[in-house]
Amino acid sequence: MKRNSVDYLKASSSVTNLRIDILIAQRAGDVLQKIPSVYNRLSEGDPEAVSHAQTSCRRIIDAFADAVYPPTDEAIDADFSVS
Repeated sequence: MKRNSVDYLKASSSVTNLRIDILIAQRAGDVLQKIPSVYNRLSEGDPEAVSHAQTSCRRIIDAFADAVYPPTDEAIDADFSVS
């Protein structure tokens, strides 16, 4: 891969990450406050700390999903079959 391609991929990744961060901040700002604790727990390295970090990640995903698509009592017909 040429140097320019690598630089482009890095820049593209940074822009994508920035867009995701902005979307999270707009829709679920409290989620961003939980992310540093995940890094802190992972840096401890012991299995229990890693387990806590994983639980925090699940909570972050749940909170973001609820912010983007709020829960409802309506039944949703989702067909995930591949044609």
